Amino acid sequence: MEFMEVNEATWRAAAIDFLARPGRFFPDQDFPGLTAVDPEALDAIVVPGAAFDESGMRLGLGAGCYDAFLPQVRKGCLVAGIAFDEQLCEQIPADIHDRRMSVVVTPTRTIEPA
Repeated sequence: MEFMEVNEATWRAAAIDFLARPGRFFPDQDFPGLTAVDPEALDAIVVPGAAFDESGMRLGLGAGCYDAFLPQVRKGCLVAGIAFDEQLCEQIPADIHDRRMSVVVTPTRTIEPA
């Protein structure tokens, strides 16, 4: 998984497939004119998930993309899980590679794990 830098003109023109059809998976596709962002340069990242718990653990969607990406971001990067209230669980099983979210935000709550 890579994050790409997209300028406003490209965004407005929807000149890139993933901008015109968000949510589509484009394996092994080149994106001419776009530059990959160094994960260590990110100050914050919003992370989706199937479920989160109050300790900040996340259950992903099964592809492992964020599990592979998150270890590349710098230690001080804010990693925010975003979910609906119904996605909060008492406890998420965690493996050694799982990264705790800095914060989990729902429509009614903001959870800042200790």
